[in-house]
Amino acid sequence: MHTSLKLIVHAICFLIFVSTSQFSFSQEIEQQQQLSFSGKLNKPIEIQVEDDNGRITFVALNSSYYPYTVILEFNTFTNLSPQDRFLKAVAFKGRTNLRSYTVKDPTVGHDYMYTVTYFIGDVYAKIDKDYLYTVPLTANQKIGVTNTMYLGKMADTICAIRKGVITAVANDNENYDRIEKNSIEVLHKDGTIAIYKNVALLNNLTRGQVVVPGQAIGILRAPFLKMTLIHIVDNGILREEAIKYTLDGKQVLSVSQLHDMVVQHPPLVVEREMRKSEKKAYRKTLIPQ
Repeated sequence: MHTSLKLIVHAICFLIFVSTSQFSFSQEIEQQQQLSFSGKLNKPIEIQVEDDNGRITFVALNSSYYPYTVILEFNTFTNLSPQDRFLKAVAFKGRTNLRSYTVKDPTVGHDYMYTVTYFIGDVYAKIDKDYLYTVPLTANQKIGVTNTMYLGKMADTICAIRKGVITAVANDNENYDRIEKNSIEVLHKDGTIAIYKNVALLNNLTRGQVVVPGQAIGILRAPFLKMTLIHIVDNGILREEAIKYTLDGKQVLSVSQLHDMVVQHPPLVVEREMRKSEKKAYRKTLIPQ
């Protein structure tokens, strides 16, 4: 059996996309420098092939917290079923079985040769453009906003706006996939990434941990908080998406419309993507002591 592996990493292009809305909600996305990954892993994807008594499985090992779209193109594919010339799949953190094949005739040799390409992001992810986000401030405080940024003071507590996995932290010299340097980044279920600019992670949290809406995740390191929502599309292109905030779970508000309002984290919004155990723990916090 001969296996040839040629690794080709796609160059990444970046694009800022400004969306408009058909209803009263409006989102101001100020002119800014194009977003790009400030840090990238050198070889985030490793392909392994396992042969288990005639069952051939192609496995991707992903060392990044971000998903990667992996493409295998077979130049030689002999005596294996189903017949394939092209395989496209998404590799998540850790191990992902891309696909398995069986040897059609065990009395005859089988062979395969392939090239692999990959790019950051889940090509099959469908973002929820109507998702309502909680405000990234602690409850019951008055909101101050200027130029689409939240006003605050040093050491103010910053909260997660949606359930997700922490993929990057501020002031970290480690080399890994990240978009901004001085920020916390959280990857959501639908593939969007929330960037919390000028926020230092709390000591009890680390990369890879899951956070939920309204949970304290960091402290402010500047007199303002800049929030950005990013979507990784095909070929690793970055697009900025509008953040639709809510204080009651119904009304949709842009950041500028939140000025002078009071922060509330609606339970229905907070619990939307929680597992049963997370809901149970959260509801205990709502019981008056």
